[in-house]
Amino acid sequence: MNEFLNDPAIVGEFIAESREHLESLEPRLLQLEENPEDSELLNSIFRTFHTIKGSSSFLGLIQLTETSHRLETVLDDLRKGKIKVTSEIIDLLFKGMDILKGFIEDIASGEEERINRICSYNLKEIQEFINKVEEVIHPEGTKHIKEEKGVAKESSKYSEEEKQIFLTAAEQHLTTIRECLEGLEKNSSDFHLIDAFFRAVHSLKSSSNYMKLSRIEILTKEQERVLQKIREEKRPISVELLNALKSGYEFLLQLINDFKENKESPFDLEKSIEQIKKAFESDGETSQKSSKRILPKREFVDKTIRVPESKLDSLMNLVGELVINRSSFYSILQKLENGKDPSKIKKEIKQAAQTMRRITTELQMTVTELHMLPIKSLFGKFPRLVRDLSREKSKKIELELSGEETQLDKMMIEKISDPLVHLIRNAIDHGIEFPEEREAKGKPSHGTIKLSASQEGEVVVIKISDDGRGMDPEVLKETAIKKGIITPERAKILSKRECLELIFLPGFSTAAKVTDLSGRGVGMDVVRNTIKELKGEVDIDTEPDRGTTFAIRLPLTLAIVNVLLIEAGGQMFALPLSSIKETVKIPGERIKKVFERKITLLREEILGIVDLRKLLKISTARDFQGLVPVVIVHGGGKNLGLIVDALHQQEEIVIKPLEGIVADIPGIAGATVLGDGKVIPILDPTELIQMAIR
Repeated sequence: MNEFLNDPAIVGEFIAESREHLESLEPRLLQLEENPEDSELLNSIFRTFHTIKGSSSFLGLIQLTETSHRLETVLDDLRKGKIKVTSEIIDLLFKGMDILKGFIEDIASGEEERINRICSYNLKEIQEFINKVEEVIHPEGTKHIKEEKGVAKESSKYSEEEKQIFLTAAEQHLTTIRECLEGLEKNSSDFHLIDAFFRAVHSLKSSSNYMKLSRIEILTKEQERVLQKIREEKRPISVELLNALKSGYEFLLQLINDFKENKESPFDLEKSIEQIKKAFESDGETSQKSSKRILPKREFVDKTIRVPESKLDSLMNLVGELVINRSSFYSILQKLENGKDPSKIKKEIKQAAQTMRRITTELQMTVTELHMLPIKSLFGKFPRLVRDLSREKSKKIELELSGEETQLDKMMIEKISDPLVHLIRNAIDHGIEFPEEREAKGKPSHGTIKLSASQEGEVVVIKISDDGRGMDPEVLKETAIKKGIITPERAKILSKRECLELIFLPGFSTAAKVTDLSGRGVGMDVVRNTIKELKGEVDIDTEPDRGTTFAIRLPLTLAIVNVLLIEAGGQMFALPLSSIKETVKIPGERIKKVFERKITLLREEILGIVDLRKLLKISTARDFQGLVPVVIVHGGGKNLGLIVDALHQQEEIVIKPLEGIVADIPGIAGATVLGDGKVIPILDPTELIQMAIR
């Protein structure tokens, strides 16, 4: 293995840069498909693959180097006009890019076995891709090779010129093999010689495959397999195995000489292969007597975020101010210890406290901003997804993106990715109609999916819209009844919104048949659960034959939130301000009881009301007299009035997740610690509404 692969700093930098390069390639390849004559764009893509090839070659990452080299060759032919940009070429480039991404993640895993595989000269894993590249670059030559497959006679499907080229190369490979065998007799642990031996055998195998010399190919294939195992296990070559490889060399020499003279070789090929196998297996049993080496997992990269230098400068300045402010507090403490009257330094204490408040507020805002990323990093992967799936489904679909500069917490971006992928796949499979169906409805033949993001106060709203079939609430009800998800009686009283929310139930699907995209009745429940874990909401708006819109509302960050402190049953609780519509005081006599549920009329609208003490089962309900404090919360498209004992101040708090037996308490989203050390539960308004409905 290359010595630089043992340096975490070098490998970490390579991984970070390669990820950036590959991330930038996707939109540029899509642009190239739209603008095939853009030479500057083509050159920039070529340079990217060339850079990856150079870096990977420096680290000895053979598989990565070979793949990027093949991609570079395709792009060079495009630049020279030898081939034209087509959808098939773009597919091939995307395929190669995906292979490179997989290799980069293998390296980032730090697992030596996976890294060794990428350093291997055995190109078996990428051979299919290499063959496709060859078909693109040399279509006539590939066609010629394909036509020759299956022909038994080895010496009838090549020209005299090809024969001479093969013999010249074969003689060079045989010379290399002989020199390696001589060197290994002196030092059986010289892995440079073993590597050179392997490369020569591999090259001879590849050229014999092209020439359809099956006996040479079979023998070199077995030698290659054995040498690859030796390289992977880092063990010396035994005397018995070395003798077997020498015999193999003699057989190869004889086979190539006979081919040169157009003679049939008389020796037993199977015997030679069996000799190599037996020697290798015997050597392997000896080596396995020692304890098996556990390949260590190395840490190359931590998760990173690139931030502007100005933000770091701002952070440094704030830390400097914090140090100065700390000195102020030490000075005040010294004065108090020396007997200074607190009342005389009251102004000084107040000023130091106000400065501390300002610095910590700015510090909090700066650190929060450091963890925020433009949502463009998430949206960037969807153009290719839509392109590939629409071609696969034979549909014409355009994707429109907007609000890509909207910022969201990095962790939120990572977790919301899968739900968005599922919603877009559903839109392609279920929502957008086939071109002929759209034209019959008077629509354009191509459908449109819109993906947008915007910030509304402390909430980010992500919308996924399509102009497809839409959803019919009545059809959803009928499907749910047929699948036994709801009863006919329950279906009669469902509102339109509740009908649409049936799609979030496990096992629900309106698909007539299961496809590789959807139809199994799984996924939408996971979408809603993931959004719920992120303290968000998802709403649906749809109209048959006009389309569907999913609106996902997420908090900017999960770390720090503004809350209203309330009291119920002698216990203090925190309610997120983003879920509070308003707080009111309602006369007790205006709270009425209808069918065992409390309601009131607020601004000519009926509002459901529930006593928070009773809902959380922390004390018995009470009679309502005088003005009753009510907090009106919203969640899941519904409003609910929560009767509380008292309303306290607003606070900015840090959310702490609950663990163990308290993690599953209904209606509680987490906890926080106030300045006086009290632990306060944080309520989940959406879950409280669901509890009240049940």
